[in-house]
Amino acid sequence: MKASPGLPASLVYIGLASVPVTLLHELGHALVARARLKTEVRISVGSAVKVAEIRLGEVTASLHAFGRPDRIGGSTTFTANCATATDIAWIAIAGPITSLAGLLWAIPLYDMVPQGGFVRGILWAIVLGSVFAVIINLIPFEVEERRGQIPKRTDGKLLVSALRVIRDTR
Repeated sequence: MKASPGLPASLVYIGLASVPVTLLHELGHALVARARLKTEVRISVGSAVKVAEIRLGEVTASLHAFGRPDRIGGSTTFTANCATATDIAWIAIAGPITSLAGLLWAIPLYDMVPQGGFVRGILWAIVLGSVFAVIINLIPFEVEERRGQIPKRTDGKLLVSALRVIRDTR
């Protein structure tokens, strides 16, 4: 990336771009979960100031204006009672793959837009957020948002766990 906006503008652009970048990532999980499990799926993006709840068939998305720094930016939940390890592996990898597709879409647009301005800043933040959404989500680790809560697993952790089960059952 040739140049980033200054720090105050960067924070604004990242804040604005985080919702669509996270929504795209979570939609990847949701669509694969819906296709493989035929169950209701719920997406949550952001964690503060709910602005909308959208229902598309059996997928419900709850959108918040902001993400709290002490919370995970998005999640996809579904009933996994009948899910196989293969289902979980595909659902886990779908978010990063969708984020990668968004990144590959945003890079050429970023390069085409003239230097400076709002559109360039938003595209810069979308590219940055998409890189983050791919890389960080593939690192296998757990996050405990609050003491005593069940830790949340990254896509990478879910994928590694599912692949181990697949390997061990062959």
